Amino acid sequence: MAGSPNGALQTWPYDKFGSPLLAHGQSVVDPTIRTPMERGGKVRQQFLTPILDGSYQVLMSKVQYLNFQAWHLHKLDNGTQWFNFKVWGGSSMSWEEVRMLGIYSPQPQGLKILVSFSIEQRTTAIPSESSLDAYLNA
Repeated sequence: MAGSPNGALQTWPYDKFGSPLLAHGQSVVDPTIRTPMERGGKVRQQFLTPILDGSYQVLMSKVQYLNFQAWHLHKLDNGTQWFNFKVWGGSSMSWEEVRMLGIYSPQPQGLKILVSFSIEQRTTAIPSESSLDAYLNA
């Protein structure tokens, strides 16, 4: 996706909720299912591109947090809907389509609230096969 957000989806309102920071790094979900067997195993493609998971945190005021709760409930259908979010794509920040994994976790920090949440990412800034071929043949 990289250049601009998907206009059909909600977009994380950075100007209202702030910029979440990557808390515990990202992990790649294996796109295959492997069946253990005595000799060799069967491998089946589960999805086409690897899915990335990441945990984020953002410090919010009480007003921001109340509105974040409403956004999560009404705009994301309790976190079940995909939305646009900026993630680190290996060389730069890019817009990607993500959705929340589970529920967010609020922790009071004085007059602010530290909100932690995890996402799964369905789009990635992985170069196309033709770009790879051009790179390999240069």
